[in-house]
Amino acid sequence: KHLAAVAAFLGEHYSGANGMAQVDNWVIGNEINARTEWYYLPSTNLEYNVSAYIKAFRIFYNGIKSKNANANIYNSLDQEWQRKSNPGCFLSKDYLDQFNADILREGNIDWGLSFHPYNTPLYDPMAWRQLGSLLNNTVRTKYITMENFHILVDYMHQPQFLAPNGKVRDISISEIGYTSSYGEDKQYASLAYGYQMAASFPEVSAFMYFRQTDAQSEVNAHLAQGLYALNGHRKAAYDLYRVLGTPQAGPALNKASSIIGTDVNQLVASRAVHTR
Repeated sequence: KHLAAVAAFLGEHYSGANGMAQVDNWVIGNEINARTEWYYLPSTNLEYNVSAYIKAFRIFYNGIKSKNANANIYNSLDQEWQRKSNPGCFLSKDYLDQFNADILREGNIDWGLSFHPYNTPLYDPMAWRQLGSLLNNTVRTKYITMENFHILVDYMHQPQFLAPNGKVRDISISEIGYTSSYGEDKQYASLAYGYQMAASFPEVSAFMYFRQTDAQSEVNAHLAQGLYALNGHRKAAYDLYRVLGTPQAGPALNKASSIIGTDVNQLVASRAVHTR
């Protein structure tokens, strides 16, 4: 009852009907397969965890949709497709499969997929050429990053994953970032490549960059993902981010291509996985 009341209140408060701000995109939970870090439940059983999450998800889905029928309601998964960095977590592929199966069994709804396709490892500076030991161009890949993101999109095209209207579900890249710890040029090129890859998929509706300004704890771990450094320095990636998706992006993309060593748009269009 209390959770349903919270969902209904949020849905109404941010529906735009009362002169308040309108929120149309809602992510329920964060990296729900990462049980020990971001979505803690005491059980290590996948079926139990997914069932518990779906109860909460449906409450928010129904509560928000009852006040704003046009709202998009997403789950949230990380890039650990078929490899766990922490044994207490779940593979995102397993969680996605179980989530979808349970939703279908209980009654299909128009849920969306929110995904975080960070580089792997997180401090890897080259989005366009990841480590071959960690990802490949098949559904058996250990990780899903922007380099092999087409695998996830193709996976969501399967008949059992389609929305009630028969269409592919909306996919939101709701969190992503690239480090400048190994040079601002690599961060610049990675951001250009990642954004252009996302923009090449009509199924993807959002590309949300993680951090405006570096955080000291993350810098210490070589994760300087901000567009600003701690001292206020505006990184090269800031100027790129300002123009991505606009008619003014051409020169910036040419600069990214020169860093990568090949045309970034051609690289994106090839759907090739160039590992190292």
